[in-house]
Amino acid sequence: MTDPVPVAVPRKGRPLEAVLERVAAVADGDRLDRLADGVSNTLRYEKAVTKGSVDADAGPYERLAEYSDPATPAEPEFTLLRDDRNGKPRRIVFDAATVDLGGVTVKLVGREEPFRPPRTHEFALGFDSADIVLEQAVGITETGLGNIAAISHRPDPP
Repeated sequence: MTDPVPVAVPRKGRPLEAVLERVAAVADGDRLDRLADGVSNTLRYEKAVTKGSVDADAGPYERLAEYSDPATPAEPEFTLLRDDRNGKPRRIVFDAATVDLGGVTVKLVGREEPFRPPRTHEFALGFDSADIVLEQAVGITETGLGNIAAISHRPDPP
């Protein structure tokens, strides 16, 4: 068995959800759909707690221990992100999850600036918000771009 391929992904928000949805779409079975839903629901709840629109039943460390199980690599891990701005509490964000995609084991690793890690750390791939927006605006096809005209082509927005 080979080591998992590390892939840098956003820690929170719609960009992370888009990556998780894309990974779940290419996987067999519904395990990765459940993973994507679980991570998204957890982070939406934590955002509501941070914004003060929901009162948490427990403190951040207790919630973190409930969400994360580092002993089980197939389950997601979360971490606390400190916010240096006044009045902004620590926030629980996505840290990592190991997934199997057709015989290839991939470790999704949450990063604040995922585009930077491929250059400064040992990541095979990385997604950032711009990648997700670009993909939605331009699209991904089964065949690559063959000429300059294909690069310049702008599809009509949906």
